[in-house]
Amino acid sequence: MNHRELTLLRHAHAAPAGTGMSDFDRPLSARGEEQVSDTSRQLRLLPTAPDVLLVSAALRTTQTAARLCDALDIAADQVDHQRDLYLATSAALLRRIRQTADTVRHVLVVGHNPGISDLIDQLHGDTTAGLPTAGFANFQFEGDWAGLERAELVGLWD
Repeated sequence: MNHRELTLLRHAHAAPAGTGMSDFDRPLSARGEEQVSDTSRQLRLLPTAPDVLLVSAALRTTQTAARLCDALDIAADQVDHQRDLYLATSAALLRRIRQTADTVRHVLVVGHNPGISDLIDQLHGDTTAGLPTAGFANFQFEGDWAGLERAELVGLWD
């Protein structure tokens, strides 16, 4: 069997939309910048470093991912920004995760609620109260990405 690790992370806190600004273009707030630093420290404690980051193309998620990459020494070519992950449902997120190459051991998804929290609930089979900004869940499972249905929740950081 192939041991896999999946981390689902909600982007850090974003600034409110300014006049004429779309939700997609909202940047991280000062609070969000601090959250990313705290989250980076927690991610370093995971059993393995992420091989691939799947990231919504929204500004707040790309900024969250960029800061995580800097803090965790993750190369830019390990990051896949995807417009269709913006406000993606849990089903859409899971479909994308299942497309991951079998050579990848650990995927980190940086996305939005409610999709991220809903996918945590779906994989774990339990209900969480909803992941706060910069919170994440880490899962482990045996098998291939294409067959992901359920996973063992190793930790929830919120």
